Amino acid sequence: MINRYIPYGYYIENAQIKVNEGEADIIREMFHRYIAGASLKGLAEALTRAGIEYLPGKNGWDQNRVYRLLCSNKYAGENGFPPIVTADDYRRAQEIRDEKGQGQKGPKYLMTITEAVAPILCGACGQPAVRHRGRAGKGRQRFVCGNPDCAAEYCITDEKMTELVLRLMRGAEIQTPEPGKITLEIRKTENEIERLLETPDADPKEIRCRIFDLAAEKYRLLTAGLAIADKLRTDLAPANLSSSNIRKTVMETVRQITLLDDKTIQITLINDQTLGEVQASGTSTAADIRAGDPAHLSSGAGAEIA
Repeated sequence: MINRYIPYGYYIENAQIKVNEGEADIIREMFHRYIAGASLKGLAEALTRAGIEYLPGKNGWDQNRVYRLLCSNKYAGENGFPPIVTADDYRRAQEIRDEKGQGQKGPKYLMTITEAVAPILCGACGQPAVRHRGRAGKGRQRFVCGNPDCAAEYCITDEKMTELVLRLMRGAEIQTPEPGKITLEIRKTENEIERLLETPDADPKEIRCRIFDLAAEKYRLLTAGLAIADKLRTDLAPANLSSSNIRKTVMETVRQITLLDDKTIQITLINDQTLGEVQASGTSTAADIRAGDPAHLSSGAGAEIA
């Protein structure tokens, strides 16, 4: 899987976060269209039709991805990121978002921690799960796997989900990135160097250039990973976590949430670290988890509510 190491619109150079002007133009256009009245669905469809990639080879935008982008305060220059949109445009976009959310009938779309802030996946098959609330928002709250061949159900309310997420985050120990991470780009460059070294009449200057490119890419990945790790340590520090800001924190730090059963979830952070992953060498027991021992919750089985 190809993963973006920093948000869309930015890149790392010499350990500094800089604006990707090509992507920044797309972001500004999205804000301007949204403020002018475009819908999330309309923006997603327009981006997909235009072939705009949010990751290399990935251009299938949806309204959840657009929503998370429009809500990110990084684009207004917060959290150490250079600004891409003006403070007024960012503020107006959030006002419009709130107005649209308050004006909807039935289940409030995009208003809870479990909707649109991060992909919710079925633990049985890995496919997206959809929130069901019953008629007029009443009845049993549950997630249903969107895969018709699976159709697994998870009875987890918004309140439970919030408690589970907070519990895992408060016990998290953020990992320092490994310098030897291999990506497709690194593998490609390594193969090119190997091919040149095996070519008798290869230009030494070209070989040296490829070696420098390889070193630069590895350095970029390492510095980007360190920057993300620092951000996660700050955002997930117990003093900065609360039920009032959990939705925003999830939006900025979580790649996906996986449902394991009616009481247990796993969280994958933006650095690909999993909170709640079962480890073969671990000694956690079901009793430990149910007891709410934070030491076990950060590295043992997924978070569970008794």
